[in-house]
Amino acid sequence: MSMDLALLTSPRLYSLEYTVLCPVRLFSPLGPERSEFPVITRILQRSKNLRVLRLGAVEDSRFKFGDYQQKYARFGADGSGAFNLCLKRGDVFPPLEELAFSSTPNGSPSLYSLTPDHCFALKGSMDLTALKVLDLGRTASHIFFGDLNGCVPNLKSLSFTMLNPYQHHQSPVYVESVTADFLGSLSGLEELHINNDSMEHYPKLWPIVKRYASTLQKLSMDEPDDQTEDEVEVPTPSSGFKLPGLPSIWKRKDEVVKEKTPQDEIIHDHNVQFNTTFFRMRAFLKLQALCISNNLPEESGRLGLNAGTIEKMVETLFCNFFVDNTDSKMQVLEFKVQRPETRWDYRALEKVYVKVNRLSGSIMPKLNEGGYETFAERKVVSC
Repeated sequence: MSMDLALLTSPRLYSLEYTVLCPVRLFSPLGPERSEFPVITRILQRSKNLRVLRLGAVEDSRFKFGDYQQKYARFGADGSGAFNLCLKRGDVFPPLEELAFSSTPNGSPSLYSLTPDHCFALKGSMDLTALKVLDLGRTASHIFFGDLNGCVPNLKSLSFTMLNPYQHHQSPVYVESVTADFLGSLSGLEELHINNDSMEHYPKLWPIVKRYASTLQKLSMDEPDDQTEDEVEVPTPSSGFKLPGLPSIWKRKDEVVKEKTPQDEIIHDHNVQFNTTFFRMRAFLKLQALCISNNLPEESGRLGLNAGTIEKMVETLFCNFFVDNTDSKMQVLEFKVQRPETRWDYRALEKVYVKVNRLSGSIMPKLNEGGYETFAERKVVSC
């Protein structure tokens, strides 16, 4: 379980994906926490050619830093310190082009401690203008956005998670504000992946996303929702992640639809409905991949999600990209929808996943005529 020091100390090291071992905090409530973070930090400071770093962290009850303390002693670290890159004033870290904090397999918040002090240390130790790819995983991204706004002007790819602000003791208004300001400070963004765990309403984000319509190639986000007359809805814990400026593509059948939409632009089953006009996205000329996620309320329907029906609906939406734009670059459309299901003896999530791929060649995809292939699955996961 010890580090491969020969590999990590190689002067030719350019790219590294590494999972840091940490003690299970429940088992070590007293005394300083010890992990591999201080050691890996000291090692990588010497890696002058390092440009790509993907860091994960896991708790392992078998890990005892003392078992390796003598081996790691030559790096001047005893394992004590925060669960992050333990940088301090005067340290110099290689100018990374890609930095990623891997998400945990079970979807729990990251062990990586992204704090204001740590952001200050990153700013003082690393040339952040070299950074082109940033994946904040399930860390407290709003802290990075608030403290390092304007420090990564050359960023091309950004991935982050909107964490539940109430669980992390943050004001939803503040989280929304710093996130929107950070997104607005970028230019030429090519990839944007927003994972939402907040169950909050963040109305300012979609206008910012639209600024990158001419450059975005990949976009992942929750369902956009129309805000008629540009009105901003007051955030509530149950309102969901809603973005203004677009017709709603997923709605509950029993939800009141304020906008007047021609009937032939709506397709639906008993649980969800799509507004097909959304998928023309004429301004997104370079978009190649789009992933939309949606969380349906438990009371949205009693018949369950029909994977076959939703598959046909998503195929229709994919082909709709090419209705007015035969030169569309769209290659992949993914839909992820889930709905909680509660019975007297268990609670579960019903999930449907659909992926439509454009086939190689010059054939323009047309519904029921070819040019694409589809994968769809439905599963129920106990929780």
